[in-house]
Amino acid sequence: MKKIPINYYQGQALDLAPDLLGKILCHQTKGGLLMGRIVETEAYLQDDKACHAYGGKKTKRNAPLFLPGGHIYTYFTYGIHTLFNIVTGPEGNAQAVLIRALEPIQGEETFYQNRYQVKKETASPYQRKTRWHGPAQLTPAMEITLEDNKKTLDGAIYLLDDGYQKPVKATKRIGIDYAQEAVDYLYRFIVDK
Repeated sequence: MKKIPINYYQGQALDLAPDLLGKILCHQTKGGLLMGRIVETEAYLQDDKACHAYGGKKTKRNAPLFLPGGHIYTYFTYGIHTLFNIVTGPEGNAQAVLIRALEPIQGEETFYQNRYQVKKETASPYQRKTRWHGPAQLTPAMEITLEDNKKTLDGAIYLLDDGYQKPVKATKRIGIDYAQEAVDYLYRFIVDK
């Protein structure tokens, strides 16, 4: 297993979104190392109406999107959820990959405690089924917060590559009904089991 170097993230979001599938998201927390395999991603580009930086518009909220690839962009949505994105590409060209779902590798008991405040063995069938699928599920499980915004992926949060490969399926993104023609872009990528 090797740590992914920061220059890897200089690639384009549409190339990295499918390539990130199978990589391992790690967070070294006070309670120990949490690890999950990335199984779903979405790409966002500044010429894409679903992107927070559409048209190159820079705001206080989306400023991390304009940083060099390898930075973290976390933001609050619907007043209750924090979402985790990996900024990609060169500085000034806003683009990112939203990490949508993980399969736990290490720290699964902590994931259940963080997300549902239950032990794994007492989790409901619903909790076992949804697990860490959905970007609002994985951030509390992995203890990723708004405090991680603008950090780089060479600190407490980083990615590993263990050579895992599976077929990739491209589909339409979820929850962007407002984005006109962008709703039809095949910018969502999942591990095709």
